[in-house]
Amino acid sequence: MQMTSLAFGIALLTSVSVGPALVGAQAAPAKARTTVESRTTWPAGSVEAASILAWVKARSPGHAPITSGGDISIIRRQIEPQPLTRTSSGPTVELPVSGRQGEAITITSRQADGSIETWAHTGIDSGWMLVEYHFKRGFSPESIK
Repeated sequence: MQMTSLAFGIALLTSVSVGPALVGAQAAPAKARTTVESRTTWPAGSVEAASILAWVKARSPGHAPITSGGDISIIRRQIEPQPLTRTSSGPTVELPVSGRQGEAITITSRQADGSIETWAHTGIDSGWMLVEYHFKRGFSPESIK
């Protein structure tokens, strides 16, 4: 009988001393972050495709587009402070002047002859930094990395 009350006393003492710490830890607000990835393709010769290649040229002077006139695909990863709501049904080409840490834009140009050119940019405080470039001419192995 005395052993039971000793165990009960230890359990009660533990819950009284640890309980407030657990409640305090749960009371701190969690900083949630939503990452949204979108994929969009524009047809060869479109105004959007031309504006995207101009964006690439301005941010990748050492690797300006070699090819032109192909389909352009964009994979864009954005960091949002809260969940997004859909504002429009159509794709936009408003590529940002600068990105935030954790954001990325990958642009791929695919030509009819099989040539593929890809630029991967990551967001930095002052703009975008080119982190990867690939070019493959025709149906041959990759030419430049």
